[in-house]
Amino acid sequence: MTANVRANTSCPKRNNPTLATLRDAAAKAGIWLHVGSLPVCAEGDGEGRFANRTFVIDPTGAIAARYDKIHMFDVDLATGESWRESAAYRPVSTSSRRLSGRSAGAGDLL
Repeated sequence: MTANVRANTSCPKRNNPTLATLRDAAAKAGIWLHVGSLPVCAEGDGEGRFANRTFVIDPTGAIAARYDKIHMFDVDLATGESWRESAAYRPVSTSSRRLSGRSAGAGDLL
């Protein structure tokens, strides 16, 4: 048995509604918010896969930093089961990996 999540070809290209809601909530509460893992449309992925992205939102609701997951969970088990995160999520290559935000010091989304 192979368990794969199918890529979402109907993914909205802009204005992720979940991210918009979280940004609004952070702004209303005036807090920093770390969004641990959010599937977003992968820019430039011709296969319709997502990016597994982490966001840090500041107290004004602005995105202070973001980070895309590098290593996908792809495994073949002794039971015959296979799990392929890469079927639905695009990894970021280490050469193009980036941390975007206001700073990239020790302790910042590393």
